[in-house]
Amino acid sequence: MTSKFIQLLTAASCLLFSLPSQAEVYTFIGTGDYAAPYNWVPSYPGKTIMYGDEVEITGLCQAYQNLNFEFGSTLTIQLGGSLTLYSSITSLFDGTVNNYGTIENFGDILNTGSISNNGSLKNYETMTNQGSITNYDTVYSIKTLINLMDFNNEFGTLKGKGSFSGFTVLKGTIEPSGFPGVKYGTMSFSGNVDFSNAVFNMQLGGTEAGTDYDSVAVASQVTLTNAVVNVTFGSGYVPPAGSIYNVFKFGSRTGMLPTTNFPATMNVALSITWNANSGKISSEALPVELLDFSAKPNEETVELKWSTASENDNKGFQIEHSLDGKIWKNIGYVNGNGNNLHFAEFHFSHVDPAIGVNYYRLKQEDYSGSFEYSKTISVKMKNRAFEDATVSVFPNPASNWLVIGSEIQSIAQIEIYDVNGKLVSKFENAPTLDISQLPTGSYFLRYKGGNNSNLGTTTSLNVTR
Repeated sequence: MTSKFIQLLTAASCLLFSLPSQAEVYTFIGTGDYAAPYNWVPSYPGKTIMYGDEVEITGLCQAYQNLNFEFGSTLTIQLGGSLTLYSSITSLFDGTVNNYGTIENFGDILNTGSISNNGSLKNYETMTNQGSITNYDTVYSIKTLINLMDFNNEFGTLKGKGSFSGFTVLKGTIEPSGFPGVKYGTMSFSGNVDFSNAVFNMQLGGTEAGTDYDSVAVASQVTLTNAVVNVTFGSGYVPPAGSIYNVFKFGSRTGMLPTTNFPATMNVALSITWNANSGKISSEALPVELLDFSAKPNEETVELKWSTASENDNKGFQIEHSLDGKIWKNIGYVNGNGNNLHFAEFHFSHVDPAIGVNYYRLKQEDYSGSFEYSKTISVKMKNRAFEDATVSVFPNPASNWLVIGSEIQSIAQIEIYDVNGKLVSKFENAPTLDISQLPTGSYFLRYKGGNNSNLGTTTSLNVTR
C-alpha cells in the first residue's frame, strides 16, 4: 500500500509541476528603460516572457536588450504607449502582439507569432516575419523587411523605402515616401508581386528616383490589375516640360494596367507610358499657358476676356456657350499667335446672351489638331426692360382670381411660392390667374422668360378666404 501510494503521489507531483504556473500580467507605466524595475507594476517581468504571461506597455518604453516573447505570451502596446527596440541581438516575437500605440525597431526583430497592428509599426533596421502580421493602420520600413509567411495589408498602409522581400501578394495602400523624415523613396521588392487592387500614393519633387521622387521596383513579374496610382507634387514643385519619372521598374508585367490620377497643372500635361519593363510619367508643355478667363455683363452683351503667359503652336480659341453647363454651342473664334513667349490678351463680345445664367468655356486648338478646354465660367444677365417696368397684381389680398398688370412682353411663366419657398402653383402667362385652390396665407410670385430664365423680380401676395 505504501509503495503504491508513493508512486501515485510522485506521478501527481510530476503532473503538477509540468503544468504552467498562473499567468502574470506586467504593466510598464513609466518612461525610459525596459530593464528598470520601478517602471513596472507589479514587478519587472524580465527579458523573456513565458507562456501565458502578458506584458502591457502604457508608457514610453526603451529596450536595449533583446526581448523574447515565447509561444503563448502576449504583448500589448496601448494607445499612447510605445516600445522602442535598440538591441543588436534578435528580439523574438513568438506569442501574440497587439499594437495600438507605437513599436519602433532599431535592431532586429524575428516574428514567429502573430502581430496585429492597429497603430504604428516602424522598422529602421531588419524585421523578419515567419508568422503572421495583420496591418490595420501603418507599417513603416526604411531598410529591410522580410516576409516569409503571412503579411496582410489589405486594410492598412505600408510606407517607406529599402528592401521588401517575400511579398507575393500585397494589397492596401503603398506609399514609398511615407516614412517619417523620408521625403522620397524607392521600395524594392524581390521575386513576383501581385499588387492587384492596391493603391499607390506617389510623390514627385524632382527628376532623380528615390531622391527626388517615389518609385517602386519589382525584381521579377508585377501584376497591377485594378490598382490605382495617385500622383501628387512635393511642396512648391512644378514639373518642368520634358521631364521623365520612372516610377515603376519590373522584370515583366501581367494583367490589366492600373488607373493613374494626376493633379491639375497649369503649364504641362502629365501622362504615363507602360512598356515591358517600366511605367514612366512624362510631362509635356501645353500649347498655351492660360493665366485667367473672365466674363462680365455690359448692357446687353457679355464681354469675355482672357490672357496667356505664352503660346506654343497656338492656332486659336473657339468660344463655347451654354445655358445649363451641359449642352454647348460654338459662338465665335479668336485667332492665336502661333508661337509667342510674351504676355497676350484676348477679347470676345457675346452680343446675344440669354436672360439669366450664361456659361462659357474656351476650346484652345493647336495646329496639329490637338485641343484643350479651359475652366467653365458663368455670368448672370438681367432683363433691364423688366427692371425699369412695373408688375402689379390686383386685388391684393385676393381670394379666387388674380389680375396681372405688366408692361413686360417677355414674361412666359408665373410661379407662386409659399413662405417656405415651396412651389405651389405654376401658370403660363395670362392676364388672369385662378388661385382658388390656394389656402389662406402669404405667397410671392416669380416671373420667368421664354428660355426658363428667372427675370429677377418677385411680387408679394396675400390670400384670404
